[in-house]
Amino acid sequence: STVAVNAPPVPSNMTLVAEAGAARVIELPGSDVDDPIATAIAVLDGPISPDVSIILNATARTVSYLYEGPVTTDAMDPETGVFLVDSFRFRLIDAHDATSFATNVTVEVRSPIVATPTEPQTIAEEGGDVELRAVDLGDAPGDVCVEIVEPPPQGRLVDGWGVEVGPGAALSTKLRPPFAAGAPVRYEGGADAFTAPDRMWNGSALAVPSIQIKYRAFACDAPQRASPVATQSLKVINVNDAPALLYPARAFAVYAGVAESDDEFPSTVLLEGLELTDADRDVDAVRVTVAAQFSTSMLSMDAALLPLADFNSDRDCFGRGASGWRCEGDGLDDSRFTFVATPSAANKLLKTLSYRSIATDVRDVVSVEVFDGVGGECLHEHTTASIRDGCFRRNASLTIYVASYALFEAHASASARSERRWAKQYGWPYSAFAGLFLLACFVACCARCCCRRRTSDDGAEVKKKRRKRAWCCSRRRRSNADEEVGAYSSTPSEDEKEEPPEPPRATVLQPFATVLQPFEPAEPWQLAVAGGARVKVLQIHEDGWAEVRDATG
Repeated sequence: STVAVNAPPVPSNMTLVAEAGAARVIELPGSDVDDPIATAIAVLDGPISPDVSIILNATARTVSYLYEGPVTTDAMDPETGVFLVDSFRFRLIDAHDATSFATNVTVEVRSPIVATPTEPQTIAEEGGDVELRAVDLGDAPGDVCVEIVEPPPQGRLVDGWGVEVGPGAALSTKLRPPFAAGAPVRYEGGADAFTAPDRMWNGSALAVPSIQIKYRAFACDAPQRASPVATQSLKVINVNDAPALLYPARAFAVYAGVAESDDEFPSTVLLEGLELTDADRDVDAVRVTVAAQFSTSMLSMDAALLPLADFNSDRDCFGRGASGWRCEGDGLDDSRFTFVATPSAANKLLKTLSYRSIATDVRDVVSVEVFDGVGGECLHEHTTASIRDGCFRRNASLTIYVASYALFEAHASASARSERRWAKQYGWPYSAFAGLFLLACFVACCARCCCRRRTSDDGAEVKKKRRKRAWCCSRRRRSNADEEVGAYSSTPSEDEKEEPPEPPRATVLQPFATVLQPFEPAEPWQLAVAGGARVKVLQIHEDGWAEVRDATG
């Protein structure tokens, strides 16, 4: 006959997590091929850690595991908070007293104080309150405190008393059971520190930083019972900042019209010194209006950069905001133009702004206005999710003195063109007549120079032939005294050669200026002038000093 042999139960090893100071009920699993496992009992096998209390329920095959030792943060895993890996052994015995082999139960002991960061909290760029949450999972939870490990590098943290909180500082608020709220701290960001929007006005992706607060929680009465480091993320919404428009305080000077020699008579001046800055990193566009005082003025920007400006879009240029403004001009030879662009693009364009005019002897003023925000003179809508409070306006005024035309070059060109047209119309008869006339003049001149009448001793008038002189019509006329002593030579001396006259030049009027403040000289080369005096500007040097002439000369 066959006799059945009872097989012992088979226990299962396992790994689990328990919080220090909190009892954890652990079921001891296993299997048995002969009897239901429910009929088996459990027994402990081997030593138990002195910091651990284990209460066994043999028939239920469970234990209550409780770690009562210290929490050592030096050995703590910063991600999981586990600071100790413990273990114990057990066996299973079935109803027939068959005993299993011993197996391990591994227990990862972590701090009962747990930091519980939320989803990213939304605040404005200018600042807002943030809650840092934590709980005590122990059987007897107590007050929990919060320590800042690392503030956001883009700003600073301030507690409820207005004191800046740095690394290692604990917040003044204590968290108490049931831990329904977190410890408040105020975040104050920088001017350009935001995470939303993450795209610029033109749709390009914007590299935004991660703004985070790193912190840990600990038992207020036992700081060694601490949580691992946690990270609370922030969603910081951009707040529209006012732009800054810098411009030179000095005046500019230029000649009216367009001269053929622009180096000598500059008719175009670069209005250098303009600079537009904005901390909003181009998430919004601005409206820019540039206008001269006179309609005879012509303002231009670099044609290669004009695609950066919007002069024509229906939404932004002709959307008719609250004030009804519209884009105008095209940025080339306009006395006034308006466009829409990002601040960085507008800055590039304004750096190429140049001026010329056909009005003479005038003092012109060019105004540059920048509007940033929403409503009024600004754009009436935006596509990005910034926080905007009204419309910022920044303006600059540039003074340009326009002197008279450089007339000589223009007149010479006009005369040459007129002569060519006349010669073409009348043709060779005029040329032949002019040639014969010049030949007759030459012969008469030579006859006058080479022959003259003389008087003899008896009073009779005789004609005496003089020596031929090849240069007789080109040398200067001599005095009678020179002729009497025979002071002639076959070639003219150096002082007898006539230099060609210097070509006439246009009378160039330099711009005048009015002295705004009285000036007392500190150096011998400086000029004392009174406020309100008119001076003539002779030259403006690169270092900002100018050569001037007052009424006394």
